Amino acid sequence: MTKKPLFWIVFTALSIGGVIYFAKNYDKAFPALSVDIKMNREMALDAAEELSKKYNWLPGEYRTAVSFDADRNLQTFVELEGGGLDTFRMLYQDGLYYPYVWKVRHFQEQNPNEMEIWFTPAGKPYSFRQKLGEDEPGAALSRDSAFAIAMAGLTDEWSINLDEYELVEESEKTQPGGRVDHSFTYQRAGFSIGENGFLRFNLKVQGDVLGEYNHYAQVPEAFKRRFSEMRSANDTIAFSATMAIGVLYVLFGCLVGTFMLLRQRRVLWKKAMIWGMVVGLFQSLVQLNFMPMMWMDYNTAITTNSFLIQIIIQAVFIFLIQSAIYTMSFIAAESLTRKAFPNQIQFWRLWSSNAGNSLPVLGQTIGGYLATGLFMFYAIAFYTFVTKTLGWWSPADTDYNPNILAAYFPWLTSIGISLGAGFWEECLFRAVPLAGAALIGDRYGKRNLFIGLAMGLQALIFAAAHANYPVQPAYARVVELMIPSLAFGFIYLRFGLLAGIIMHYAYDVAMISMQLFIADVPGIWAHRFMIILFLLVPLWVVLYYRQRAGQWAISPGTVYNHDWTVPPAPEEVETDVSSSIESDRSESKLAKKESLLGLAVAGLIMWVLLSRFEVDHPAMEISRVDALQTAEKALIEEGFSPEDSWTQESQHQSWDRKEYRFIWQTAGKEIYHDLLGDYLIEPSWMVRYRLYEGDVAERAEEYACWVNQQGNVIRLRHSLPEDREGASLNEDDARSLALEFISETYDFGSGDIIELEARSFKKPNRLDWEFLFRDTTGVKLNEGELRLKVIIAGDQVSDSWRDVHVPEEWSRAEQEKNAKNTPLQFIIMLTIILSIAYITILGVIRWSKKQFNTGLFLKAFVFFAVIGLINLWNTMPNALWGFKTSEPYSDQLYQVLLVGVIGIIFMGMLRAVLVGATHNMIHHVMPVQLKIRFETGIYIGLFLAGIFTAVHSIFPSLGPNIGWYSLLNAQVPSLERVLSTISNYVQLTLVVLAISISVSYLTNNWTRKVPLAMVYLLLIGLVQASSSKGAFESLPLWFISGLVLAGVFYLLHKEILRFNPSLIPIITATLTIAGQLASGVTNLYDGALISAIIASGVVAALGYIWFQELGKT
Repeated sequence: MTKKPLFWIVFTALSIGGVIYFAKNYDKAFPALSVDIKMNREMALDAAEELSKKYNWLPGEYRTAVSFDADRNLQTFVELEGGGLDTFRMLYQDGLYYPYVWKVRHFQEQNPNEMEIWFTPAGKPYSFRQKLGEDEPGAALSRDSAFAIAMAGLTDEWSINLDEYELVEESEKTQPGGRVDHSFTYQRAGFSIGENGFLRFNLKVQGDVLGEYNHYAQVPEAFKRRFSEMRSANDTIAFSATMAIGVLYVLFGCLVGTFMLLRQRRVLWKKAMIWGMVVGLFQSLVQLNFMPMMWMDYNTAITTNSFLIQIIIQAVFIFLIQSAIYTMSFIAAESLTRKAFPNQIQFWRLWSSNAGNSLPVLGQTIGGYLATGLFMFYAIAFYTFVTKTLGWWSPADTDYNPNILAAYFPWLTSIGISLGAGFWEECLFRAVPLAGAALIGDRYGKRNLFIGLAMGLQALIFAAAHANYPVQPAYARVVELMIPSLAFGFIYLRFGLLAGIIMHYAYDVAMISMQLFIADVPGIWAHRFMIILFLLVPLWVVLYYRQRAGQWAISPGTVYNHDWTVPPAPEEVETDVSSSIESDRSESKLAKKESLLGLAVAGLIMWVLLSRFEVDHPAMEISRVDALQTAEKALIEEGFSPEDSWTQESQHQSWDRKEYRFIWQTAGKEIYHDLLGDYLIEPSWMVRYRLYEGDVAERAEEYACWVNQQGNVIRLRHSLPEDREGASLNEDDARSLALEFISETYDFGSGDIIELEARSFKKPNRLDWEFLFRDTTGVKLNEGELRLKVIIAGDQVSDSWRDVHVPEEWSRAEQEKNAKNTPLQFIIMLTIILSIAYITILGVIRWSKKQFNTGLFLKAFVFFAVIGLINLWNTMPNALWGFKTSEPYSDQLYQVLLVGVIGIIFMGMLRAVLVGATHNMIHHVMPVQLKIRFETGIYIGLFLAGIFTAVHSIFPSLGPNIGWYSLLNAQVPSLERVLSTISNYVQLTLVVLAISISVSYLTNNWTRKVPLAMVYLLLIGLVQASSSKGAFESLPLWFISGLVLAGVFYLLHKEILRFNPSLIPIITATLTIAGQLASGVTNLYDGALISAIIASGVVAALGYIWFQELGKT
């Protein structure tokens, strides 16, 4: 930067002026809601404890958590359609409703009973809710007796003028333990917010105790849908930018760009990895920093230790993923910059003894900080103009949010988030595209043109990527950030990365930490000090080097990019292990044909005897077309007219359900089959008619029909928009309608069922009802209940179904069991991911050294791309099924197609790289390729199929064998079986190749570090043992099984595969074919067996071709 004092004086004055302008005009640009917060966290905890003692709430002994909550849904509704910000302020200033509250939670580990207490910001008790387990004992009072208790409870802290409210909803529910709970919902009379927005409170009497008094605001469904439609434009813009980032920046910039520089030996990765891990660590620390708030979401079904382990695992996962992303971005940004801009200082040497005390580095550092003030001025000036003049909308926020003090170290949040955003975004969004464009421009002799085009593109992409912020119009942030993005780009081109990173970092710190400088609480100065301390770290570093050198250096010396030279190519050291391998190979008895044939026969016998060639669900006797015709006919009979405006969609539904596992484990297989089709839903087609055009509120209407495997209609549903007009039946008339429907549909008399719950729902123009009954005539269960539910909209039954009620105690026990398995599942996942990553990185490095089969890579990529595109078309019905009627159909289709295509490119490249890399690496690390027939791979595959089946058979069955029905959701199910089988086969083969190569690399083909390889193989054995659903039911059995499998893998690798890894595709093909045939013989739908045979044939051909390719040198 310039050394002229006048420039720095003016620059400093402008920056200070910008900060002052920001501070004085922030409220004008971003309206703040002034909330008088007189209660702090400690006061809320103390007040909640007093109330808990006073009313003897459960649990008696408890842990606590507290948060300051805001009703954002109501705020958005009121600001946009309910009268604006003044109306929203009026709600809490006049005491009509408090959208901002303190919420205190009392809970106990593995206890379903807990308590939540709300306080107003001023500290007045506002609401409470006691959650009781369904088996908690209590009285069974009548409606009138419960109502009297509710009225008597509205005293002292909870007093309210009921003359201003009207009773609009009631419910009565008998819990499994015999307790009867009653609810009474009141709505403020003669008062509405906008159209159909209401203020309500709910009273709930649990047994003979008032357990809930809870205020809430009813935000209309129509607004939620309109807001969703409006927000879809924001999301689509941001999505488009994200896809552009993925293709232009990640694929071409980071991956291809780094690869090209790697070939030229211009990549410096060590410092990039260190900084990537540092920044990644900060992101994990930010996550852990808010652990006190996380207890608000703690599931008491699991132990606190399980919860803490989940949090730690999540933090570790964030660290690994973020570190990898940052490292990749930093490598690309620095390497591309070093080549593209020779007159800039080398980025990794800015903070070195040669450059740290130089005036250019000092200027970039101070310039970055001073530029922050200018951008703070711009943000305020921009939003002041667009909100006041153009009427753009940005949601208001409170002037102070106490939750920022909930963290262990409140200052860490702003520092960690800002460090990640500033460092990473300037590298990926600025350096990668601009440096890449400069290099491309150099190649074609049009450097300035390419830089100019990239400047505009990077500004557009960066701005659009932030479009999903809650502002309107949808393009607001695009317009806002275009100018800063261009300025960021200019700073990078002129001065390099340092100034832009500091400016971005400082700006984000200022915005995120602002409330810490507004807050007036004890000890806040310590947090402010830490923010300033870390904010100025770049300046401290420069001052440190100045102090160490004793003076400022005019020039940083020979640390410019043009001073960097390409290091000489390292000498390749090849270890000759051929002789030892030959010796080992000659002594192997396992590799003899007789031994392998014996193992194959044993494996085949185990596979035949122990495999389950049956499923526990019936085969589908009808096709999708049959289901569509049956559903349309049934709905027409109910009065539906399938006009052109309705979109017909269908999906086959059959997946693992909690109810299945519960009955299977507690009642047994026989009762499971007795209930299947009645209270346990059988495999069926769901056909629905939806609207994607017209008024978005009316598009909430939907017709649905379920058709079982025999073509019988088993359920009809008609969902109505919330504000659709209809009747308002009283409870007796609604109950009569429900009972009449049950009698006609299920052939139950009134004496066959017991009413468990009756609940009303007040809609704007009708009254809906919900009734729950227990069947007394069906199968007798020792645990759980057979239930039937009927939904009434106005005076029409809109839905009904039967199911099994799973006891809360059983559900919670399953949740805890799954939580305990989380660490093991994480280790399993990490083992596979690291194995693939390890081989991928080694493969890319070898490719950069031209030790790679490029031709095979291209063939594989084209093959995977074609398969992927066909599969995208074939599975489109599944994607369309997930569409929302509240969002434009075209936006959703665009996103699905673009994600699909880009996903195909990335996954195709990854798999193709692995195919090419493994081909080269097995010849490098396993140099002895003895001639061997492919039948050997079949023998090994059959043996493994038997071993795997035997291992899986020893674990308990936690649920029924449901079968593979999901293929029916494809446009051509038989084609989907072939495509999915190919994909699974390729994935399995690549994983096994990666594992085998990793073991050989670790041990230098079994000549060193053998114990480490044994540990690795044990992990792989445990991974395979874990593929059984019941594996974690007995951890000792799981570990022994993993140990046995590890021993098998050890022998196979040591005695056979390290000499002939080309057998792996044959082995995995054999395993895949065995799985296909076992699935196909069940013939769950028409053509299932034939398609399984075809898929097996395709896999066999692929396996042989792959075997031949790997055998080529």
